[in-house]
Amino acid sequence: MKVLDLPDEQDNPIREILLKQDDNTLLELSKKSKREIQNFLIQARKTEKDLKSNELNIENQKLDVDIKKIKSVFTPQILEKNPDIADEFQKLDSEKDNKNKDEILQSILTTLKDPKRLKTIIDQL
Repeated sequence: MKVLDLPDEQDNPIREILLKQDDNTLLELSKKSKREIQNFLIQARKTEKDLKSNELNIENQKLDVDIKKIKSVFTPQILEKNPDIADEFQKLDSEKDNKNKDEILQSILTTLKDPKRLKTIIDQL
């Protein structure tokens, strides 16, 4: 790694990138200049970040779809009769952090797991 003029703290991420490459790619890299290897590593790292970002976007979309499905069941009349659930949905709408959104959603689902509460809501439908 010293040949590539990388600080020690960058060794591990670089090693991880190189370990993910197949033998042919590594062989080709060994024939390239230091500059070309650095460019390859930069591009590989950017690609990894893009993949992680895409995975996160897919997770966000799935969470949003789940939220929409649950919210679609609750008419304004039901929410009017169940202000605690309405408050939770308002919190959910204003929340930006997906972890917090998930916690709020779990709280709503926990409320709905109460058989008496669920029966009351079903009767309101």
